[in-house]
Amino acid sequence: MRNEAMTASWYQKVTYRSPWRIKRFSHNARIQRALGMLDLKASDVFLDYGGGDGHLIRTAISQGLGGKFAIYDPHLLRDARETLAGFSEVAFCEQASALPDRSFSKIACLEVLEHVPVEKVRDVIADIYRLLCPGGAVVLSVPIEIGPVSLAKNLARLISGTAFPNTTVSNVLLSLLGITASIARCDSHVGFDYRGIVPCLIQAGFVLKSRGFSPFNFGGALVNSQVHYRAERPA
Repeated sequence: MRNEAMTASWYQKVTYRSPWRIKRFSHNARIQRALGMLDLKASDVFLDYGGGDGHLIRTAISQGLGGKFAIYDPHLLRDARETLAGFSEVAFCEQASALPDRSFSKIACLEVLEHVPVEKVRDVIADIYRLLCPGGAVVLSVPIEIGPVSLAKNLARLISGTAFPNTTVSNVLLSLLGITASIARCDSHVGFDYRGIVPCLIQAGFVLKSRGFSPFNFGGALVNSQVHYRAERPA
């Protein structure tokens, strides 16, 4: 998934603790949108799949949501342990294969799939299906990297010095037009197309229940930076 060199401090600086106010707003809004769509209950056993430094779980606990928690992340688990130190209701896992089948009632997978090679996205979604109890729900979020939003994002990255290596004029224009098949992605958002997620969910056996966007409640993919899906494993 993410590059192994990623650190929690770097991760925080480019997400919910970014020096850019609009970026902080966007990432914190996606956390709140995801929690709203998850609708965590005290009876839930919840997994944050690719949970980074544990910010989602910490936010859920601080809001009195959920029951038992687990976090899986192959790169930032040490930092998640620091973020979630003192929370005895949280289990930590570095290998998804170590998690038992049908063991979670709710799963979140936020801003993970864009870091996965295209040919492995279906495998990750199938693994999430494996981990969910029948009747359980997953909330997935991925960035919108096509259309007008992609142009705004790529320009902002160029201005801030955080552009991905494959941010070429050609790739920026192709992303704007939503023609991404020819864009070579190397752990880059550029070339990612959120429209491929729903077919993967359906192929895995999920039933799509709802779709949402963040950070705004209006405008859909034209003005928002993330799209969220809630899907369920049939009972």
